[in-house]
Amino acid sequence: MFIKKKLLLLDSKICVVVSIVILSSAFSVFSIPQTGGWVGKYPWVKCWQLPNTDNGLRPHACWHSVGNAPDGDIYVGGMDHSTNSALYRIYMKDDTLRYLGDAKSASQSVNNWQSGETCQKFHTRPTYFNGRVYVATLDRSDINDAYLSTRGFHYYAYDLVQKKFMDLSVNSPGGVGAEHLQIVTLAADPKLNRVYGAAIPTVDIVYYDISQDRSYTIGRPSSFTRYIYTNRFMFVDSRSRLYFTAGSEYWSPGSDPNIYNHVHYYDPQTKTFGDLNDWQLKYNAFEMGMWTRDRKICYVIDNKCNLFKFTDEGPTFTYLGRPVENDPNWIYQVSPNGKKIYNANKTISEYEISTGKVTTLCSVSDLDGQAGAQTWCIGYDSWDNNGNFYFACFSNYGINVIVVRFNPVKYKVDKGILPALVEVEAEAGSEPNQVIVKRKGGSNDKELEVVYNIDAAIDNDALTKQVRGSVIIPAGQSFATVTVTQQDIKIVGTKFNFTVIGDGDQYVPGNNKSIYIELTSNINNFNLLNSLKVNNPISIFKTANGKIIIKVNLVKQEIISLKIIDCNGKIIAQKVLYTNGIQEIKFDDLYKNFKGICFVQMQYMNKNYIEKIIAY
Repeated sequence: MFIKKKLLLLDSKICVVVSIVILSSAFSVFSIPQTGGWVGKYPWVKCWQLPNTDNGLRPHACWHSVGNAPDGDIYVGGMDHSTNSALYRIYMKDDTLRYLGDAKSASQSVNNWQSGETCQKFHTRPTYFNGRVYVATLDRSDINDAYLSTRGFHYYAYDLVQKKFMDLSVNSPGGVGAEHLQIVTLAADPKLNRVYGAAIPTVDIVYYDISQDRSYTIGRPSSFTRYIYTNRFMFVDSRSRLYFTAGSEYWSPGSDPNIYNHVHYYDPQTKTFGDLNDWQLKYNAFEMGMWTRDRKICYVIDNKCNLFKFTDEGPTFTYLGRPVENDPNWIYQVSPNGKKIYNANKTISEYEISTGKVTTLCSVSDLDGQAGAQTWCIGYDSWDNNGNFYFACFSNYGINVIVVRFNPVKYKVDKGILPALVEVEAEAGSEPNQVIVKRKGGSNDKELEVVYNIDAAIDNDALTKQVRGSVIIPAGQSFATVTVTQQDIKIVGTKFNFTVIGDGDQYVPGNNKSIYIELTSNINNFNLLNSLKVNNPISIFKTANGKIIIKVNLVKQEIISLKIIDCNGKIIAQKVLYTNGIQEIKFDDLYKNFKGICFVQMQYMNKNYIEKIIAY
């Protein structure tokens, strides 16, 4: 084996581009732009600079394009504001930022890139949904008719199972999500299996139907009669209702307050738009927002720091004032325990939701000189699982984007705002299906709420289900017990891990933050842990044209119910089999146009069998 490494120096920071050439019976070349980053002014501050791509993109801008995935990895969109945009990923496993793909390369690979076409921006926050991270393109953001000169936007996604960055618009009419329209924000609806987008400057609402692999245009409220600033954040509630806004004191002055100074919605059940006239704004559209971990409350903010609270139960919408007077405000992070909000322009402040208390923490320059010297600092809803949040710093047409990792707990400990660093770890309990969470350091005088995840995966593939929870360590005690319940484990998977998540407020996870859960037989295992892999009568294969065939080999004549289930264990299709021998069933006959991960399950000869299907 021969390995070749090449170093590239970029903006006085080391960016490593590794080219691996393996000489054996086969020959391959592997080149990924990547960087290990550098340590800032505190040992717990980390910075990375987006590397150039092999096809010439120099990513010197990042508009709202920082997001996360349930596994804690961070996704960053980098763009040159002129020709092309790329998606990068910060891997928690080795603290390395790597290039995943770019718009031009992904579209060219499927012959969906026209001569002279550009992708000026991924303005959308990278949005994780069901094993993929979605972005969409924005080629003209001016609030005029410049967008009419474009072909239209593309949806793209990085698939965590295939490890591939893909153009999803190739199968839509014209090879675009919608003719001419340009997308500035995304919002996923898990119930309807779609990803919404909002266009600028028309505020047209579009969506990508994942199961059908194509895009649709809904339109806009009839009262929207002018070009206007489109919200940079919108959201979907538990009823699948989409909430959105428009308007800006600066970008759309003189807009009619009777039309734009309140929240609008789209109801997919009635396929109609509606006005919520009592849900008043402050003459500015939503700029950023973030749900609490239980998705009961969404805190949203405009770029003047006017703060609003949406409560899913009801629902209700409440104005909370302007606790921090940043103008503009483009860093916005609700702590994982739902008790604090960190926001900033160039100075990071902490807002305590229950009391309204505001504490100024630090400037970005206090964390890293080069990052602090940039014009813009942007990032919302971008926490990893260790209690750090991430934001991008850039000057637009200056140096390549710098991504900064900030840990508010460690900063507050360093500055004496918190008396001591508290770490929380997990260990096995004395009873089956039991986990003990322990706090180390600091005082036990007050109770401590610990947030955690229970993650399921299949055969080391991407995360298939995540259960989020919390437990209180009482005052005067150093530990609390979590018993994994039947409801917690009613998820498809063969591997379950309990992980302490940093709360972004009071503690950080310790070295032993994760523990593997050995589920016992005294629990009603719907999770299919006992499914047999040996002599499994189910097999999955694909034909030459990509069609999926389910082959079942039944050696005994028996009436069998073959079920297709999703990642939550919900039955989405089924078929009854009557005869023995080998049978072949076309997957599309059971679940037509499905895209993603699902499972074939059947009980045969008193045993439970399952096989995974990955359909793309």
